[in-house]
Amino acid sequence: AMAHLSVVACALGFLARSFGQAHVPATPAAVILSAQPLWVSALAITLYGERLTWTVLVGGGLIALAMLLVLLPAGSADGRREVADA
Repeated sequence: AMAHLSVVACALGFLARSFGQAHVPATPAAVILSAQPLWVSALAITLYGERLTWTVLVGGGLIALAMLLVLLPAGSADGRREVADA
């Protein structure tokens, strides 16, 4: 059991994550990695019967909002775009 956990779950998981990070730009990679708590919570609720509480909903919503805000183009949050001087 320990060999399986150390080799399959840990080592191969880290190798897959490192491979993905090397082939995806930095911002989308950070957004994908920051979604881990959302996926873990969804799996725990769905597969293991964990309770869905207000703190989980609010926390998950804030994480999702932060992920969306990071993906917005620069200057679009306030409706203005910055123009670079030539």
